[in-house]
Amino acid sequence: MNKYLQIIIDWAEVWALLIPLLVHHIYKPKAAWTKPLKLYLAIAFLINFTGNLIWYRLKLGIGDWMYSNFSYFYNADGAFDNTILYNLHSVIRFLFFVWFFNYLNKVFKKLNLVIPAMFLLMFFTTFVFYKDIREFSSFLLGTEAALLLVYCLTYYLLLLKDEESSIKKSPHFWTVTGLSIYVVINFPIFLFYNVLAKQAENFAVNIWDIHNISYLVLCLFIAKSFYAAKQ
Repeated sequence: MNKYLQIIIDWAEVWALLIPLLVHHIYKPKAAWTKPLKLYLAIAFLINFTGNLIWYRLKLGIGDWMYSNFSYFYNADGAFDNTILYNLHSVIRFLFFVWFFNYLNKVFKKLNLVIPAMFLLMFFTTFVFYKDIREFSSFLLGTEAALLLVYCLTYYLLLLKDEESSIKKSPHFWTVTGLSIYVVINFPIFLFYNVLAKQAENFAVNIWDIHNISYLVLCLFIAKSFYAAKQ
C-alpha cells in the first residue's frame, strides 16, 4: 500500500471524528439524543489523537519525550504502546451510546437498568482480578460490540413495530445504522485480536485498517444524523 494512503488510514480514527463534529457545529441540532454523541466524539478525538501520537512517536521524533512523561503506557511485558487507550475507549464508547439509546425509546430505559451495570461489573472484575488494563482485551471489546449490536437490533425491531415512524422522522436512524455496520464488521476482529497479535502480528496490524475504515463509516453516518436533525 502507498505509504501516504497508509498514513491517512492510520489517522482515520482521529480525522474522521472531525466530520460529525464540524456538521454539529454548523447545523447545531437541538435534539436531546445528539448531546451524548457530541460528547463522545469530542472525548474519542482526544483519546484517539493521543493513541496515534504514541503509535507514531518515533516517526514524529517524540519518542524520548513520551518515554519520559508517559511511563504508565508501558504494559506488563515492558513494551510501550497505546493499548490501554483502546480499553478505556471501549468503555466510554459503550456508555455514551447507551446514553444515546436512552433517549430513543422507553424500552432502552428498561435495558439500561441492567446492561450497563453488568458491563461495568465485568470491566472492573476483568481488570482488577484477571488482566492488566494496559493489555488489549479482546473480551472487553468483543463484549462491547455484541451488546451494542443488541441495542441496534432492538432499535430496528421497535422501528418496524411503530407504524407512525419513518426514517425521515427518525434522524437517529443513521447513527444506529452506522453503529450497526461498525460493530458487525469489528466484532470478529475484536474477539480474535489477542490471538492474532500473538500468532500473526503483522496481519493483526494490517487488519486494523478495516477497523479504521469502518470507524470512518460510523462517523459519516453520525454526521448524516446531525444534518437530518438540524431542524
